[in-house]
Amino acid sequence: MENTEIILNESQAVELDLADASDVEYVVDGAKLICDGCPNETTVLQVTSQNFYEMKNKLVATKKDKEPIRNIIPFKSCIYNGACELLILGDWENYIEDKFCGENQCLSKDSFARCDKGGIIRIIHSGQYLSSEQIAKDSKELMKIASQGGLKEEIKKELSEYLSKKYNQTIKVEDFKFTNGKFPTLDIITRGESQNTLYRSNPNKNIQHDIDEYNRNGIFFQERKRTTELEQMTTRIETRGTKDIDFPIMGNEYKNSEDYYKSRNISQAELNKKIDEWFKKASEKWAYRTQITNDIKRVKNISVFDKRFDNFWLTELDVEVIGSKRDKLGNIILTVNDYGNNLNKRSNQGLLKEYNKNGIILKNGFVGTQASSITSLYEYEKQSYVSDFSYGAKYIDENTTARFYGYLSVIREELIKSAYNRANVSTVNRDNIMYFIEKQKDTVEIKFKDLTDKEILEKMNEARDELADKYKKKYGAYGSGVKFDDGVKSDDLLKSGVIMACHSGSKEKPKMCVEDNLVENLGENIKIGDVIGVRRNKETRKFYQKPLPVCPKCQGNYSKDKFIEGILYEAGGPWDEKYK
Repeated sequence: MENTEIILNESQAVELDLADASDVEYVVDGAKLICDGCPNETTVLQVTSQNFYEMKNKLVATKKDKEPIRNIIPFKSCIYNGACELLILGDWENYIEDKFCGENQCLSKDSFARCDKGGIIRIIHSGQYLSSEQIAKDSKELMKIASQGGLKEEIKKELSEYLSKKYNQTIKVEDFKFTNGKFPTLDIITRGESQNTLYRSNPNKNIQHDIDEYNRNGIFFQERKRTTELEQMTTRIETRGTKDIDFPIMGNEYKNSEDYYKSRNISQAELNKKIDEWFKKASEKWAYRTQITNDIKRVKNISVFDKRFDNFWLTELDVEVIGSKRDKLGNIILTVNDYGNNLNKRSNQGLLKEYNKNGIILKNGFVGTQASSITSLYEYEKQSYVSDFSYGAKYIDENTTARFYGYLSVIREELIKSAYNRANVSTVNRDNIMYFIEKQKDTVEIKFKDLTDKEILEKMNEARDELADKYKKKYGAYGSGVKFDDGVKSDDLLKSGVIMACHSGSKEKPKMCVEDNLVENLGENIKIGDVIGVRRNKETRKFYQKPLPVCPKCQGNYSKDKFIEGILYEAGGPWDEKYK
């Protein structure tokens, strides 16, 4: 039998007993789905089980439209499995028993499907949107024009005329690409408004309004815009040149035509391979969970720890159990040797919570602590020579490790300095080292990348206020400064560097100003922000912040350009005359 497409309007479908519009709302291609295992997420149903029967120009869905990717685009996440790897058990259920499309019953809005991970997939919209029938007709006509053959310029002209007539505005098609197949796609590039890189114009509002419907029918739009590249300087904006850039008009359901084409035209072999991968991952997760359960049971069964029998490895955490005892609350305190800083890995925090829920608290032993410290220092230093490695992204103990690394760096410098001066190692300046350690305990440090001046100032104030909230009246003043990375210019739009907040004074130098502390920590080439003091209201007894101007002493020590623009300073100091 020749595959002739049967296009039915609603009245014809009723006459043929395919549908009864008064009793049931049939589900068609593009229906919106939800799953109770994927909260606050939606996906779409793609009909591939038949290509003969349509309602309102959309293919009617049947109980066999159940395959992942091909029919049901996976959700983004899953409360049962982490990633959505849906696999429908059997067919769709609660379908219309006596209404068929070919050999398979049709779906209604009340149909649902069961995922083997535990979720129930339901239909929240049949796909029969108000505009869907007309856009489906338009999409077929655009496909017909693009696939007819002939001169490309003539086809572009015909596409332009069709879209211009539909939206009652001039729409010029600059390029297109038609991809044939069971579910063909058409990429259309139209000429959009000119724009610049600082202030971007919106895409065509008419096409944007209908973009999801076009995408469901395999048509994807981009706008080609003449773009002027502008660069924001300190006091002016400079033009760097112009070029054409294609901007996709984005929908909510598909990334692009390739995403649409691949999902609908996926072969059975590819689909089976994907499902096998999911099964393999599920099997590995099951083995992982089983190992954790067995480890927890084994720990709980230890009554009196015996090194001969109870020394073993917690495989998933990669730590060695060396001791066990119970505290007054009945919790099991498990002493382990963590040789690779595994207890501080972000990826292991969920597993540690699992142990805690079962009344098991892990403590690192002496040998494990030393080994973890060495590992953490090695990993922290890796940031300096591996560009895409971030210690904080992998471990939760970044602040502690950073301070420890700083202590060792100062000790190393002092040792080198002593050796250079041909002095005995015992003459290393211990006061300098202890002073550095004391300072490091009482600072807040933030590394940042690609921030604007406004964002940097906000971060500086946040760091300063964090330190002030911690110590209140303990110190007279609190402030912050920023040091930019090498190569950063003052007129750069986005900057990177480090922000540090300090307080005034210390045990060794009680009269030291905040500004002195910042310069000593960050170096000379910095910008210093507003300084505040924390005071207590005599009546309410509540603390409040008070702005502190730059004192005459600091005015004499530092030039005004070392401070942010508009900094407050005391009258009668050196700046009065210098910056009159």
